[in-house]
Amino acid sequence: MLENTGKTLLTDKDKQLIRIQIDAELEIRSRLGTTFERFTNNIRPSFVFHKHNKILGDALDRVRSGEIKRLMVFEAPRHGKTEQCSRLFPPYYLFNNPTHHFGIMSYSADLAFGISRDARDNYLATGRKLSGSAEGMIEWHTSSGGRCWSAGVGGAITGKGFHIGLID
Repeated sequence: MLENTGKTLLTDKDKQLIRIQIDAELEIRSRLGTTFERFTNNIRPSFVFHKHNKILGDALDRVRSGEIKRLMVFEAPRHGKTEQCSRLFPPYYLFNNPTHHFGIMSYSADLAFGISRDARDNYLATGRKLSGSAEGMIEWHTSSGGRCWSAGVGGAITGKGFHIGLID
């Protein structure tokens, strides 16, 4: 930075670096944040979207946008409910709302913690960073102040709050 008459000025190199960072952020957002299916295809390309997965993905987009306030998902075992709703939706939601809070609850603390760890890893796959003070699997924080926490039956959930609460 150059000093000129008491004002801090950006050099052409600084401006170019800022432009590159802005362009990179816009590219990441356009590639990942537009729809749940597009996000999933980039984060987990091996995930196959069958007809029922596409329908659920569209519903999750409507949850993210606030159009759907409550959603219950019933599918046969091994059809992608946990993968879509618990492992991929929290990072998708927090990618688009990095200051929000997301709660993951399950019948077992071990299952909830494992799901949260997978969601955290999927969030990191977007290129986003976590807050260095909270990068765990039970609770992790986005660098923008959002967080994802998990708990099993009997675990503490009061006082944590969330914008989206998920029970798997």
